[in-house]
This record gives sequence, C-alpha cells and structure tokens, in this order.
Amino acid sequence: MTKLRHDAWSHEEDVLLKDTVLYNIESGGTQLKAFKEVASHIHRTPAACGFRWNKELRQHYVQEITEAKRLRLNNKEVAAIQKNSNCPDVHHSSELIKTCFSSILQHTMKQQHLIESQYATIDKLTEENQNLAHQFSTLEAKLKTVEEDYQTFITIMERARKMVVLDSTIDQTHFVMDKNGNLQFIAK
Repeated sequence: MTKLRHDAWSHEEDVLLKDTVLYNIESGGTQLKAFKEVASHIHRTPAACGFRWNKELRQHYVQEITEAKRLRLNNKEVAAIQKNSNCPDVHHSSELIKTCFSSILQHTMKQQHLIESQYATIDKLTEENQNLAHQFSTLEAKLKTVEEDYQTFITIMERARKMVVLDSTIDQTHFVMDKNGNLQFIAK
C-alpha cells in the first residue's frame, strides 16, 4: 500500500507521536519502533514521523524524555534485583528501605554540617560583638575625659577673661598658672 503525503500535522497526531516515543523510551524500546507504530496509525511513513519528532517535537519534551530514561533505568534495576533474588518482594523492599535510609542519612549529614556552620558563624559574630562593645566602652571613657578637660579649659579661659576685663587699668598684666591649672594675676 502506498502512503499518501500529508503536509500538516494535527495536534492529536503530535500527541500520539509524543506519547508513543516516551512510552518506548521508558519501556526500553527504540524510537524507530515508535515511529513505525505511529506511522501505521496515522498513515504516514516512519521517516516522516522521525523527522517530525526530531525537528519539531523533541526539544519541547526534554524533561519528559529525561524522566522516561530515568524510569527505564529504575525498571532495569528492579528487574535485575528481582532476577537475582529468591524472594523478589522481600529483597526489593529491603533494597528500597536501604536506599531510603541512605538518602535520609545523607540529608541528615548535610543538615548537621549546615547547623555546625551556623553555630560557628554565631560564635564568630558573638566574639566580634564583644570586641566592639569593649572598644565602644573604651572610646566612651576617653570621650568623657576629653569633655572634662575641655570644660576645665573653658573655665580657665573664662576666669582669665574676667580678670582682664575687671582690671583693665593696669598696663601690664601677667598671669602665672599654678599647679592646679588656675591662672593667677601677678602685679608689677
């Protein structure tokens, strides 16, 4: 029977092609087998189906293809486990439990490492905070001393100004600072 050429692909034909190819990937079949199967249903050539899949559809279903390949691999592993064991259900369950525990253990170890890292960061920040608090208290004490010295200096300058203003009749005025930092007027 001669196949007729169809130019436009319908949505239903694309869906059938996609589903058939993904099923064949997952079940371990080939894409060529899928193309032949679809071609017989939609009256196209396997080459046309392969061209449509590779040119137009495949790039839209990358994630589904990857998932189908993963399922194929899992199916092969399960089949191998069942083939090698006398009690396939018990052995498969045991392997599944081991896999789950292994996964949980890896996740727990990652979380433990993350927690330890967080505690180390907390310790480091606590130490830095204590150092900054000590520096702050030291600087605060120095500031208080400077403010007190400044007030003393202002007081001395104010006394000197008053002495000069009150005693403006004296031509020559001399001052001497005593051991407490007070200015004393010396008359000549």
